[in-house]
Amino acid sequence: MMDDAPVNSGLARHLYDLLRRRGENDEFVRQAAAAVARAVADGHVCLPIDGPDAAGGRMYWGDYEPPLPLGDDGIARLLASPWVCVPGGRAPLVLAGRRLYLYRYWDYEQRLARCLLRRATGLTTVGAGAVAAALDDVFGVEATGAAGAGDSQRIAAAVAAWKRLAVICGGPGTGKTFTVARLLAVALRLAASPPRIALAAPTGKAAARLRESIREAAASLPLAEKALAAAQASTIHRLLGWQPRGRGFRYHRDNPLAVDILVVDEASMVDLPLMVKLFEAVRDDCRLILLGDRHQLASVESGRVLADISSGGGDGFSGPLTARLMECGAMASPPEAAAADSGLGDCIVTLTRSYRFSGTGAIGRLAAAVLSGEPERATAALAAADAIGYVGA
Repeated sequence: MMDDAPVNSGLARHLYDLLRRRGENDEFVRQAAAAVARAVADGHVCLPIDGPDAAGGRMYWGDYEPPLPLGDDGIARLLASPWVCVPGGRAPLVLAGRRLYLYRYWDYEQRLARCLLRRATGLTTVGAGAVAAALDDVFGVEATGAAGAGDSQRIAAAVAAWKRLAVICGGPGTGKTFTVARLLAVALRLAASPPRIALAAPTGKAAARLRESIREAAASLPLAEKALAAAQASTIHRLLGWQPRGRGFRYHRDNPLAVDILVVDEASMVDLPLMVKLFEAVRDDCRLILLGDRHQLASVESGRVLADISSGGGDGFSGPLTARLMECGAMASPPEAAAADSGLGDCIVTLTRSYRFSGTGAIGRLAAAVLSGEPERATAALAAADAIGYVGA
């Protein structure tokens, strides 16, 4: 029973009691509803009711695992309840395969998926020659040589020229804001008229830091300096026009933002509901640039949107985009693996070169071991650094 649970949340308690008052007699269904509410309170979007996240054959519920039946019997009992539906239905809980959602979060996930697919599909018609000239202007002609071709910063700028969505990921010191400043400079050179540029971040501090970083990086780009220096930064809530007293945002799907290019920094901090509202408030012809580190600064609320989006990359670009990247000189040779089509994978660029420390130094070796989940390597890196009394680049 709920009273036996040492870990609880207000939403879980409320939902459990609501189902009981409304006549749901199956304790399993009431416990499942409370468990998915608890999962949302813990920052998850849904509740896996089978598999590795249901350790020991029990329903996950934070630190408490009530002994609930899983498998086909549990699924059947959930589907027999009027409080549970499958995708396409309408009920407070949605059972999609072996995942249980609160309807609101299932709806958020579906809406974001539709936005991503619509924005990620296809390539713009900008000519490869024009992109090559803009890249040379911004990055320098020498970057097209053997040493520069294939540079991930140059690739990111080219990808943003041909995709309406660009997701630029990278750890500290990999040059994300440096890259986006040059990406914007390339966009300015390709635009028929000066584009309206907006900068945003989840917090005021991050927004101010983004604005200053863009201005500093633009100082070395005389032709674009004035336009980039004029770009204003704000929190996402301010950008969307948050209205008090439950009136939601001023800008939304039916009243989109008057922006041609939107850059969102620290995107890993943006939770699922806010990311959906952001995507829906951006016009289809607006170029949306997401910056962030998938490994840090997760959102406080439910969802880890940037990490999930960026997990769709890494298998190489599609044939059509690869051909354009090679034609404009951003890529020297095709990747070993190619994506099947020009979808979400074509929108993701990961910056891996650190400009703060070497990958072969103690910090670089430690970071690589931590990210790959190899504790023995991490311990060895720390021990080696301790032996020389220095953890440096």
